[in-house]
Amino acid sequence: MRLIVLIFSLLLLAACSKGHDPESPADPVEPTEIRGVWPIVKGNHWAYKDSGYNKGVFYYTMDDTLYTKESTFVDGHFYYGTFLSLPQFFLSQTDDYTVKLFNGYNLANYIFFKQVATNDSLISKKELDAMIPVNGTERNVHIITTLRGYTELTKVNGYDCIRNEFVTTYDGEVYSKDIIYVKPGIGMVRSVEYERIDVTGPLVITYSRDLVSYKFR
Repeated sequence: MRLIVLIFSLLLLAACSKGHDPESPADPVEPTEIRGVWPIVKGNHWAYKDSGYNKGVFYYTMDDTLYTKESTFVDGHFYYGTFLSLPQFFLSQTDDYTVKLFNGYNLANYIFFKQVATNDSLISKKELDAMIPVNGTERNVHIITTLRGYTELTKVNGYDCIRNEFVTTYDGEVYSKDIIYVKPGIGMVRSVEYERIDVTGPLVITYSRDLVSYKFR
C-alpha cells in the first residue's frame, strides 16, 4: 500500500478538512452504531500481527493496532486515526459497503475497500505518467492503478472473507498487487502486498498484516 499512497499523493485533493471539537454543539455527532462491512466507528479496535519481507524473504514481525481514537471530519464523514505508527492516515466507513482512506500528509482521499454486488467489479481506476528508474535509466512510464472487488468467499485466518485488489501496472505490466481480505461485519482480516524487485523481475511478497483479535464498543 506504500506504493499506492505514493501514487495517489500525485492526485491532490482540493478540499480542506477541519478538526473536530466535541465541545461545540454545531459539530456533527460521531457515529457509534456497529453496521456494515467494516464497522469503523468510535471505540472499536483491531489488533494485528505485521510481517515484513526483504525480496520475498521474511525478516521481521511486529504488533500493530487499528484503533478508532483521533478523528477528523472530511467531506461529511468522520475519519478515524487508525494506524498506530502512522497517525496521519485516517479511515472512515462512509456507508454500509465502503471504507475510504484520508491521507493527512497530502489530503488524498480514496476508496480503500468496497463490498460489491457483482464479482470482479471495477471500483476505481487512476492513470498518470511519471518518470521512474528502469534498469538504471529514467523512463517515462504510463501508470494505471485499479481497485477491483470480488464476491467469492475465501477462508482466511478462520474467517470467510471477501476481497479487494489494488493492481498497479507500468506500461501494461503488473508492478504491484495489494490484496485486502475482509470479513463483513468484522473488518479487515488480512492484507498482503506484492511488488516486483525491479520492473523486470517477478512479484514477491513485501508486507502482510493479519488479524489477531478485535473488540467492538
